[in-house]
Amino acid sequence: MQPSVYILYGISLIAIVLGFIALLKQKTYIDTNTNKVTEVSLPFLGKFKSNYPSLFFLVIGGSLAFFVFDRSYYNSTDNTTEWNISGRLVDTSNSIENFSFGELKVIPRRIESKVSPEGKFEIVMQIKDGVKFEDEVECIDYTYRGLSVNLLTAAEKEKKEKKDNTSLLKVLGNRTRVYGKIIVNKID
Repeated sequence: MQPSVYILYGISLIAIVLGFIALLKQKTYIDTNTNKVTEVSLPFLGKFKSNYPSLFFLVIGGSLAFFVFDRSYYNSTDNTTEWNISGRLVDTSNSIENFSFGELKVIPRRIESKVSPEGKFEIVMQIKDGVKFEDEVECIDYTYRGLSVNLLTAAEKEKKEKKDNTSLLKVLGNRTRVYGKIIVNKID
């Protein structure tokens, strides 16, 4: 786990402990206008008399601890490998001045990807050990102002393995895929 996870666990633990200490001290807060004990109404939990700072600390500490646990547990239990996928988009109609203004999507996952103004793209993603890129990603899609390309990853891998020269896949590595020039066409 990253050091920031431990720091966030520490902050949430402090918030929870402070909340319990405040609950044990049971300070009562009186509204200065009405001279009555203040009440806090929380959805699904009901009304609480006074002592809302302690409840605030408990809720914040518990929420933060749950959030950190959820994020760190997911990342630490999955044995994943980083994959690097790259290639180059080409516009034969010369309609695209800057490819970075378009949208590059990896389907069915939402992955961060970069496209340079010249059309070079890079996708870096985590994939579970033992799973191939083509099993995880059906296609790579690029669209920009009426121009589009849809690259079917499994079909390109199959062509490459059969040594078909029409394959856009140039390098088939253990954790990498490098695609050659991918022509962007007008959407019909």
